[in-house]
Amino acid sequence: MREHVNVLTQTPSAATALNPDGLDDVAVLFGGEACPADIVDRWAPGRVVINAYGPTEITVYATMSTPLTPGSGPAPIGAPVNGYTPSPQERSANSTSPATASPSATTDAPP
Repeated sequence: MREHVNVLTQTPSAATALNPDGLDDVAVLFGGEACPADIVDRWAPGRVVINAYGPTEITVYATMSTPLTPGSGPAPIGAPVNGYTPSPQERSANSTSPATASPSATTDAPP
């Protein structure tokens, strides 16, 4: 890869149009929508793949998963990133299944 790209940030649905072959040294950060198991299975072999979650209205990630592995199922939204505290609404939405819940985020970030 002549551009020496080492991180690809993409939505899972857009990644379906890309070929992971030849991108072995590229770490992948998925975000913007739920990441299904077939995307994880296709992209995780041989590279670091992380799923991130953040409110649609802003371009930040509020949570990130640990590196994903093929065969692990749909990607979890992960844990809060440093400096982010889930709102009570998010904590409630995550109470039944914190690893795979898809809450409607509201950030508790300072003004």
